[in-house]
Amino acid sequence: SNPTINYQLSQGDQLKTLNLYLRDHAGNIAQQQQNIQLDTTPPVISAISTLPPYNNSDSLQISLTVDKPNEEVLFYFLSSTNQTPSLAENWIAFDQNSLNIPLDFSGVSGLQNRYLWLRDGIGNLTPLYTLQTTIDRNPPTLTNFLINEGDNFTNSTTVALSWNATDDVSG
Repeated sequence: SNPTINYQLSQGDQLKTLNLYLRDHAGNIAQQQQNIQLDTTPPVISAISTLPPYNNSDSLQISLTVDKPNEEVLFYFLSSTNQTPSLAENWIAFDQNSLNIPLDFSGVSGLQNRYLWLRDGIGNLTPLYTLQTTIDRNPPTLTNFLINEGDNFTNSTTVALSWNATDDVSG
């Protein structure tokens, strides 16, 4: 027969050893031992760069450093929505502790959020990291630039400059 039972492992991320003993009606005993590593700890982003508050570029990148002992491959997921991705989504694998992730802002403007998750190979997921910047593609409006209130001549090497300026996004 092929019975299956659920078994509760003890707490603590470490190697667990389970022994199974079977005895038949005649008193004969069979024994097998299996090990399994309990890992409930997600990767930890120990350092992450921030985005500038304002930007006029189509692309930026963030740099991050990840701590995750005993893992060869980790995965990241970047999205413009804050919905937690499933394990079936298109996660991007990486195998080093430092990583640069490109962010695309083509065709968008205004306040932009990008959401980042990391996970390990068995699905332990980091908390959501929110990356935020404002894309401002419009230059400030500059009017009434004057030297010495509009004078055409001066006899001084020091002049007074004045102007009016407005910027509807980044100020």
